[in-house]
Amino acid sequence: MAESGLHIYLDKIPFSEGGAFWVSFESHPRLQKSKANIYERCLPCIQNLYYQLKDGLDEIDLGRAYVCWKVTAVVPTLEDALCLLAQMEKDPPLDYIYGKLGTGKSATATKAVVFHAEGMKERELLEQALRNYASRAELKILDLIVSRGCASLHEELFGPWNRWGPATRVKHPDKVPEILEKIKKMLFWWD
Repeated sequence: MAESGLHIYLDKIPFSEGGAFWVSFESHPRLQKSKANIYERCLPCIQNLYYQLKDGLDEIDLGRAYVCWKVTAVVPTLEDALCLLAQMEKDPPLDYIYGKLGTGKSATATKAVVFHAEGMKERELLEQALRNYASRAELKILDLIVSRGCASLHEELFGPWNRWGPATRVKHPDKVPEILEKIKKMLFWWD
């Protein structure tokens, strides 16, 4: 058991750590927050964006997307990712930790450890803890990236996240059809 009393549980890591994969981690053994967020946070948020774009709005109410954060530590290997989680257990900045680790790029050896934060205070605490961990020689953090949740969808429309407001004007209207199609495939993949 961790010194702090917090334990981080991992989903199943693929047999081979090579290639593209994502593995969820969380302070709850059944990863209940990660699983619940799919239907309680992520899906409604993506639907919110989809329907506003579909209705032709040029200013989008970002809703939860505006207060949803990801703090990502890029590390050299899967072993380094696991060492980072072990450090997070010993010296946690929050009472509850969740996120995912892995990579979406099969050709890269580095791994990303993505921590989710549901507000600015959580984001700042995670970011500061990761900066503190990075200063220790035994932990190898190559880069630290802060972004809003679902930035991959939103940044194509609105530009960099640090310029968004709770309601944000579409900066690249020419991207709307492409983003609608991308979201449609995510939401209605069974069609």
